[in-house]
Amino acid sequence: MRRGSYKDKAGTMPGWVTLPVALGLWRADAVIMEHDCMLAASKGEPFPIELPQASADYYTKVAGWWNNGMDWLKANPDDYGEPVSRFIAAGALKDANITPLYNAFYGTTTSMPRRKPNLDKLETQSMLSIIVGDKPVDSFDDFVSQWKSLGGDDITGEVTAALK
Repeated sequence: MRRGSYKDKAGTMPGWVTLPVALGLWRADAVIMEHDCMLAASKGEPFPIELPQASADYYTKVAGWWNNGMDWLKANPDDYGEPVSRFIAAGALKDANITPLYNAFYGTTTSMPRRKPNLDKLETQSMLSIIVGDKPVDSFDDFVSQWKSLGGDDITGEVTAALK
């Protein structure tokens, strides 16, 4: 299957794994690109961008669930959420004709390799705690203070300097 290639400052769309909270949306239009890929797969058309094989297989699988129809999806609740969110919800985003906001910085700073793993873990744990109700929403302020003190301010300063 011939695939087109979509390139911008960040290069072509990489493969990634969807995690519980830390969804790797490396591009402002990643959700729309996923929608376009799944729509193409549902029609048996080539993907509009170059994809890793694992992503192509995933999009084809979800498109197959979608093609089974809404009655099948309702009868198979474990397979319901992905196609409904990717086809209906993401389609609504695309139809809204929003203007994506792209990151200004895609690089790695000096302190990121050392500090970012702990900051990411703190973020995931904090967000999950708030989402499941273990902590109140106003504990977000505590998360921000911790994030800054554990190296977030250092990384922010490095990024700011790199963009000047």
